[in-house]
Amino acid sequence: MGHAAGQIDPAFRELLGQGDGQSSLDEVLDSLGDSREDAPREADEGDVASLLKRLNDEIRQWDDVPPAERDEDDAGSSDAPADGSDYAAQARPVRQFLTPERANPAIPQPVPLAPDGPEDDSASKPTKQGNGKAKTYLSRGIKTGILLAVLIVLGWAPLQRLWQASSAEASVNARVITLRSPIDGTVELPNGPVQVGSAVDAAKPIALIENPRADRARLDDLTSDIADLKLETESLETRIVELTAHAGKLEEQRDAFQAGRIEQLEAQMKEYDADIAAAKAEQKEAGQMLARTKRLLERGYQSHASYDTAVMKEQVASSRIVSLEQKLIGTRVELEAARKGLFVGDSYNDIPRTAQRLDEITQELVTLRAERASKQGRIAVLEKEIAQARKRYDALASATIGVPSAGRVWEVLTADHEVVTQGQPLFKLLDCGGALVTATVSESTYNALKLGQPAMFHLRGDSAELPGKIVALNGLADVPSNLALGEGIFSREPYHVSVAVPGLAEKPDCYFGRTGKVTFDTSAASGAVAAVAK
Repeated sequence: MGHAAGQIDPAFRELLGQGDGQSSLDEVLDSLGDSREDAPREADEGDVASLLKRLNDEIRQWDDVPPAERDEDDAGSSDAPADGSDYAAQARPVRQFLTPERANPAIPQPVPLAPDGPEDDSASKPTKQGNGKAKTYLSRGIKTGILLAVLIVLGWAPLQRLWQASSAEASVNARVITLRSPIDGTVELPNGPVQVGSAVDAAKPIALIENPRADRARLDDLTSDIADLKLETESLETRIVELTAHAGKLEEQRDAFQAGRIEQLEAQMKEYDADIAAAKAEQKEAGQMLARTKRLLERGYQSHASYDTAVMKEQVASSRIVSLEQKLIGTRVELEAARKGLFVGDSYNDIPRTAQRLDEITQELVTLRAERASKQGRIAVLEKEIAQARKRYDALASATIGVPSAGRVWEVLTADHEVVTQGQPLFKLLDCGGALVTATVSESTYNALKLGQPAMFHLRGDSAELPGKIVALNGLADVPSNLALGEGIFSREPYHVSVAVPGLAEKPDCYFGRTGKVTFDTSAASGAVAAVAK
């Protein structure tokens, strides 16, 4: 910091500018604020103290210059230094910026009154000295106010962070996903060798496993059984078709026989009706003859033998009528049975041979159709089993190694065409979707934290702050084994805290491995800040 009197720090010359010195207080403070934002936050405290000390030294150096020399510089301020003084050229922008008129234009300046007459020079000297002292005090007061303003603007935020609970170390961590081989087989990399750190997409497979020695005996047995059942079913179908056609022919024969038999019986009934009519006519004639013979016998003109003959003929005629009527009744019964498909006769049973054969074929068709349905049901069951067996075989014969979520390759544990076993690790991936911050804190800070408590994560070298919350208080326990960065990377404090920061998933590569600082919003820290502010 130590500059000789009459030398202006180059840092302040850059802030005030080169030229006519017309920079205002707002421009200087904005310039200081910009330089502060560009600097790392970790150096805020040191930068503020250093800047204030340098500014104070410059003001003191400027105050040490004799007033006469300052008045000469004020009177001769221009683009070119006056009297060859290097200090005048360097100090002019500072003096012009810190003059009471520019620092506080609202303060009225004393205006000298025009004298009514010539005055003694000795009387005017005390007045000039008093005005110089007032200006000096006013200038010092304004500069003191400027120093306080700079202190408040630049020192409040670092001072506030000093009262907040924060981590000693913090690093962006991520879960490690281990991809294992689901089957025995040979590794095939369809996209070429997988490089560590390369990006992987969930839509594309990272590797294939082929197993040409997968067991398919069960699949082959089921396939053979289904083929045999299908052949038997086809044979049954053919037999059913043939018997159905033969049954159709038998039905035609049966129907033709039935129709002929019905016609025959109907004709026979008509014949019986005619015979009955003839028998009745003969009975009538026999009765008339018997009556004549009886009258002649009573008169003595006819013998008893003729009368007996007449009686016999009349009785025969009556009996024939009764016989024909009974035959007619029997024929009517047979006709009704024939119309129902039942045939009554002396030479055959209830149905003819054609109808009997048709019944046999019908029973055989029922049996064949039942057997066909059974085999078809068996085929359906076997087809379900063969689908499951084929699925199991396909799962054992080949497998696709996919990525559950987008991320980066953390470790490659296999190579193309390598023979692997079931469960063998192949790749390890970083899951950026599960990124979080692992931080270490002191024991006192750890005891003040709670699950779900808000926190802010600040990346080193970045002005942005990402909100999050505490999801795990691991304490002295090791960092979870499913995280990529283990306990060995932290050494300053033994207490571990896990903070979920959703915004990391949206960042490139989720900022994995980058370090930073976690600030916890504890109630105790918030109360302390509020008390100091009051």
